[in-house]
Amino acid sequence: MLSLPLKMYTIDQDFRRASAGSTADRRTAPYSLSLGYFAVFCGYHLWIAGFHNYAVETFHVSALHVGYLFSVVALPGTFAFLISIIARKFRLSTLMIFACGLMGFGLIGIGLSPNGYFLWPGVLSIGLGFTCFYPIVNSICIQHSDPRTVSTAVGHMKSYGPLAALTACFLISVCLPKLGYRSFFVLSGLFVVLIGLAAGTESPLEQYSDRPGRLRFKKDLWPYYALNFLAGCRSAGVAAFVLFLLVREHGMLVHQIVAVVLISNFCSFVGYRLIGHLGDRYNPSKVLSFSYVCVSLIFLGFCYINSLFFLILFYFFDSLLFGVSVVTDSYLKRISCAKDTIGDVASGLTLFHLGKVILPLAGGVVWSHFNQQATFLVCSILAGLAVWISRKLVIPESDIM
Repeated sequence: MLSLPLKMYTIDQDFRRASAGSTADRRTAPYSLSLGYFAVFCGYHLWIAGFHNYAVETFHVSALHVGYLFSVVALPGTFAFLISIIARKFRLSTLMIFACGLMGFGLIGIGLSPNGYFLWPGVLSIGLGFTCFYPIVNSICIQHSDPRTVSTAVGHMKSYGPLAALTACFLISVCLPKLGYRSFFVLSGLFVVLIGLAAGTESPLEQYSDRPGRLRFKKDLWPYYALNFLAGCRSAGVAAFVLFLLVREHGMLVHQIVAVVLISNFCSFVGYRLIGHLGDRYNPSKVLSFSYVCVSLIFLGFCYINSLFFLILFYFFDSLLFGVSVVTDSYLKRISCAKDTIGDVASGLTLFHLGKVILPLAGGVVWSHFNQQATFLVCSILAGLAVWISRKLVIPESDIM
């Protein structure tokens, strides 16, 4: 096996920083981080779930217009690596409040838009808020955590993402019919802003992390970068083509799709915490490899099995394994310098978004020129490549329990 000349950092500094900072249980994310994570992801899922109907029914936008809008919201993610530079100039709590504010005001702007063209600033604000928030909250959680239980802590925090999705579906089902689209988006934006403000002022987040270092891509982190890119491809492949397959080829109705998505989010909630626990208990590289072997087999199932029951079951299993990012992000705690964590996470997020942009385009071309089996076969091969790269994650022996 190829051995990587990784520069390992001792964990004594992490323990000293923890004893000088928070005395909370370091197997879970700080309360303020979990609250902010929930708020931002709740706002993001409220936008995802309600925007299509609002844009079509209120402004009669075309499919081309919707495509442009979704490109705009994904655009800031390709520049996520710049977050480490911004984080050197401002307090982390200030940036967290700012990111929640961007998300909230984006929802408010969408609700107050007089016509379809005024949707653009709101959508761009949502994209900027999410891109700014994700690297900061992830890096703080990683630095706050004990190296021996970092995967558990990251998995605990990230499980609030699918929990936020379940909450968004509930709010849309209960509140949207009574409030109407405009009032619903405005109140949702205020909700995100207020919770983000509370999360950012609840505790001094700077006690959990070092100040960011210089921005640079590191040669010894190439497995982390590559796995983030492949994770973006995997995420886009599921989002773009699996539900499309269920609707187009098997005629599932909208309320059936909503039920499937709700159950899948519950599976993701369990999966984040389960994978986090396994990543701390066993060798993280082996946990990641096993997860991607399962993902590769799941995509092969989408290729060759036409039973609707089994396709939905495969979708649930994929959702259960969606939390593999817990292991890749936790990897930074074990081999990277603490002050560089924000830049490393942000660089990984950039590559994740590139994967989300490239795979739908390539997969759509393959589907149109060949068939659906060819598209899912490509996804399966990419997951197989991730298995090989996972074996390159060299973990210090002292961190393996």
